[in-house]
Amino acid sequence: MSSLYLSDKILDKVLSMLKSNLDDVTVGSCTVYYAPDIPERIYDCAKTYFDCWETKEDILAVVDASLDGACYDGLIFSTVAIHYKDGCRKPENFSYSMIENMRVIGDELEIEHGITIASKLYKKPALKSLLEQILAAVNENAELAKAEADKLFNDIFGDRDLDNANLILEELETMSENIGKLQVDLEKALSKSTSTEDEENILKKLREMLADGQ
Repeated sequence: MSSLYLSDKILDKVLSMLKSNLDDVTVGSCTVYYAPDIPERIYDCAKTYFDCWETKEDILAVVDASLDGACYDGLIFSTVAIHYKDGCRKPENFSYSMIENMRVIGDELEIEHGITIASKLYKKPALKSLLEQILAAVNENAELAKAEADKLFNDIFGDRDLDNANLILEELETMSENIGKLQVDLEKALSKSTSTEDEENILKKLREMLADGQ
């Protein structure tokens, strides 16, 4: 399982968190499915009712809160976002970065940008605690990505002072957020370089990382 956002190591950690905590979050007759054993039927329903754009391989867990197992209500945890559907309300989704400023008010869990999880099928303090654990793992992922970017930068440039060095480092540090955009921006930055050898080395290393699914 791969992600443009989370490394395999962090994905495994998040999946383990979900398996250890989701049963304590849900109330009543919710059914929980975990990767890689999510039925095709459940995934198809999730795409239909939750406006879920991710592939099945990017789904970590599905909480089916519907009464008849048709998965039109519930929660979906993917490699890039959380999807929420409650009754007749339109589906909502939020990235993991948006869960930094959550708060429990009464029986509701408020996320940023006016998103509220109000269904009585979830224990809000337990859900908040789980999301905080996931956020810590996501932040760890960002730190690992930055360390890898710094190492790549140092391997290529050493102590040399190149005009576009800082720009390239900044672009490398965004790698875990959008690798496609990174490739485009890096190549634009490299087009300004006066050193053909440096350009070739950077692009070679970048493409090796892309091939490895970083």
